[in-house]
Amino acid sequence: MPSPSLQPPRALLLVGLGGFVAAQQAPAAITDGPLICFTVPRGADGKRDSVFFAANVEGQAPAREFFRSKDNASVLQRLDRDHLLVASYGSPYGLLVVDLTAGTPRELAPGAPHAFVAVHGDDVLHLGDPREPANDNFLYATPWRVPGERRRLADVRLASVPLVQGNLAIGLTKEHEVWVVSLTRAQGRRLWTPPPDASWVRVCLSPAGQRLAIGSVEANGRGRLTVVDSSTGELVRTVADLPIQVSALSSSLPVLEVGWRDDNHVVCSETRGDQQGLRGTFVFVTRNLASGEVTDETAYSDLGLSHEAPPVPGAAAMGRPSFEIAVDGGQSVLRAVGTKKPLAAVELGRQQYQDLCVSHDGRAAAARVGDHRSRFVLFTPGSDTPRELAKEWVCDVTWLPASK
Repeated sequence: MPSPSLQPPRALLLVGLGGFVAAQQAPAAITDGPLICFTVPRGADGKRDSVFFAANVEGQAPAREFFRSKDNASVLQRLDRDHLLVASYGSPYGLLVVDLTAGTPRELAPGAPHAFVAVHGDDVLHLGDPREPANDNFLYATPWRVPGERRRLADVRLASVPLVQGNLAIGLTKEHEVWVVSLTRAQGRRLWTPPPDASWVRVCLSPAGQRLAIGSVEANGRGRLTVVDSSTGELVRTVADLPIQVSALSSSLPVLEVGWRDDNHVVCSETRGDQQGLRGTFVFVTRNLASGEVTDETAYSDLGLSHEAPPVPGAAAMGRPSFEIAVDGGQSVLRAVGTKKPLAAVELGRQQYQDLCVSHDGRAAAARVGDHRSRFVLFTPGSDTPRELAKEWVCDVTWLPASK
């Protein structure tokens, strides 16, 4: 008898979770390696389906359909080799665990599709339903491998949880207070109370987790860097009045993005140049935490629409990327690093989001190509020709890492 991965796909069956349709059998096995997921919209208004596909980045296996939705949904994260975390924004309205092999979804956290925080071991961390009458935006841990009761991790309502590192989560209230939550003890405490004029808070823990860098925006639109002890909340360093203006063409307000070079050096993304937002440069500015002195300034782009977060310490050790996207004349081009020949190109005036895209590690790339961009192809190192994943227009491209 042929193996299941070689058998033809069977008919699609309704599985009883809102508008989802599940594939009972799929033609290609999912491996432990990295994945690329994408969505194909099919049908006219009122009878539209979003068809979700996953494909191994490595090898030559075709993409496999793993479920359909009549409502909006998006792939959030890989849980293990065979399961994905999906946010469903229609019916059901919540977080789902989708089995790639069976094609079946299971509702994990009703009312919380916009509130995913992180995966922490066998738990999905998420906020509860913030809508009335629930008013339940506490931080919870819900087991994902098997159905189980969620656990509240702190008795404080949070607007967001931008950071989880080790067994600590850093949350922000709607008043911009910073709270630290122990995931092991299920306890939270206020770590930092902002000045009255602070807004648009960004946070980053030092590599050892002993210091927290906080970037905020002052009433005058300039940045304020604050570093506190992550155990006691004791103030370690403050630097105010930092220039962070963005291009005058941007519709976004500037924020102070923060990070770390190492445990003793904190990094901010600042602006150098024209204060009117017409010319200038974005720079990563490194400061010695003990003295506050600037030890390095590295320009990383011309004045743009928004600042980038500083690189994560050790990111360079991930290796050189294989692909890049660059502007060449009037085109945006996808090319192999170190070459000029484009693998795919699109006119800047016609470019749409994700026409060209590169994986997070730079080791794979994808593009919409052909007439009306109706083919979707994948590029990997060492391959002379791209691999075709779809003969339809695709959207919502998501790169997922190898299974741990």
